[in-house]
Amino acid sequence: MTERDVDRLYMQRSTLQCALELCRPCCYKLLVYGTSRIVPNQRPELCPRFQEVKVKNEDEDDNSVEQEPFTIENALVAKDKSVLTVGDGNFSFSLALTKYLSASNLLTATSHESNATVLETYPDSSRIFTALNNLGVRVLHEIDATNAQQLQTLGSFDRVVWNFPCVRMENGADGQNNEMEENKKLLHGFFTAVQSILQPGGEVHVTHKTKPPFGQWGIVEIAKTCGLVHLGSVVFDRCLYPGYSNKKVLSKGSFPIWDSETFIFVRASDVDNFTFTLPKEKPSIDNEKGCEQFVSWTSEDWMKAGLLLPMTTGILRDIRILLSPANKKQLDEKERERKKRKLDALTTSLPKDVLAAKKVKRKPFQKKGIKTSEKQKKVMPASKRNKKAKRHS
Repeated sequence: MTERDVDRLYMQRSTLQCALELCRPCCYKLLVYGTSRIVPNQRPELCPRFQEVKVKNEDEDDNSVEQEPFTIENALVAKDKSVLTVGDGNFSFSLALTKYLSASNLLTATSHESNATVLETYPDSSRIFTALNNLGVRVLHEIDATNAQQLQTLGSFDRVVWNFPCVRMENGADGQNNEMEENKKLLHGFFTAVQSILQPGGEVHVTHKTKPPFGQWGIVEIAKTCGLVHLGSVVFDRCLYPGYSNKKVLSKGSFPIWDSETFIFVRASDVDNFTFTLPKEKPSIDNEKGCEQFVSWTSEDWMKAGLLLPMTTGILRDIRILLSPANKKQLDEKERERKKRKLDALTTSLPKDVLAAKKVKRKPFQKKGIKTSEKQKKVMPASKRNKKAKRHS
């Protein structure tokens, strides 16, 4: 059985808390490798923390993007740090980052494609650009993340983020084994160029899938050859970026990312002189206790533990037990509770006249607005099979 590598691997606190509440998508984010002996995964939208972005109609006066109240914390984004995003397909990830930053002008969002290409490829990019411009985010196009001279014209940054780097493929195809060498070359060029725009103590965040063939790119090894140090990785949780929709290169299509990690790199010269998102050494934790140690934790215990927790093989073992068929009844009950809460929340938000209409009970054969007495009754004539005429409503 394939086991996830937990060396230097961390998870966000909210991801683990959701998994312990028997959320299957979050359990699989941590576990990654399922087997026939555990219940199957579900769509990520079924996670109770999943939040959709609400968009106003285009004919409304204010064409801005409305968000649900945002209270989720994210250890990978510091509110006072400058951020550069590169290769952001439809710019939805950049828009999601603005919820965490104290000032939107701290963010520079870029793409390798032209503005016209982005608008043509991604139907939702127009309203995202409007939202970013209204917030004061600097949006740039035709930026080559492997060109050091071009990057230097943008300034210097505390964080440089690239999600799912991949070479261009026709019709938005995935970069598989045949393109592996091209993708390795792409990453090598990026890791070499990006160091010139990092602020002292700056970090490079690269998020990518970890299952084959993408996990075979050797991202950590490539960064090392360019002089970067891998501090560790964090399980990627899309629920922490409401509205984010990952896209294929030059295609409006998406792809599953529940097996992804965010790799965090820093310059070798900075390691001993600065404090980073991840500690230089992974803290030791009782591996045998696994998930058991969190069962009795209070809110104060969770707060004291911080936003990032180290992953262990014991936790993976217990997550697999939670997903075993023996617990299917409990898993189904949890899902029914979530659906009921969601339905109740939706119902309370409906107008009073709609709620009143829902309370009116009608007989199955009774059509709206027509009384039973008004319905014409038809008589079936007698036949060989039908010895007597029968009345049918």
